[in-house]
Amino acid sequence: MYLLYDVIQLRKSSLGNTFLIKQQNWQSALDDIASLTVTQLQNAAKTIESGQKIKDPVIRRLLRNIETVGIQVPGSFAQKLRMRSEIRGLIARYGIPAFWITINPSDLRNPLVLILAGVEYSRDNLAAANTAIRKAAATSNPVAVAEFFYQVCKAILDSLLATNTD
Repeated sequence: MYLLYDVIQLRKSSLGNTFLIKQQNWQSALDDIASLTVTQLQNAAKTIESGQKIKDPVIRRLLRNIETVGIQVPGSFAQKLRMRSEIRGLIARYGIPAFWITINPSDLRNPLVLILAGVEYSRDNLAAANTAIRKAAATSNPVAVAEFFYQVCKAILDSLLATNTD
């Protein structure tokens, strides 16, 4: 599966390279790369690190060329930038979206409730016995159920919606 994904990425980046080569500014891109200095690159890195836009026209042209190649590659940073721009355009056209999500984890069926309640149990027991233990722990320890709900919701929001990132 990973090999297939790599092949797809290679084909898509080749398509982006083809776009770049067929453009009339290929020679100017080569000239820009040849004219780069260490100072220009260091200044550009400092500018990006501080969150500002790069003002050097050579670096800006090269970044645009990199985006031309990368926009075709699935999961690349350039493709993410394109999707963000598309979302901003949709928001400008249709307004801010409204999202609803219902998270309803089953506390009576999940062994995590037992772990949070501090109950030791054997997984080798009969399924009916495990069900009875989980139900007793869930009904007798509401704090463990609340902690279970919090941990599951936090994990869902952090992993699916990436709420723990900047």
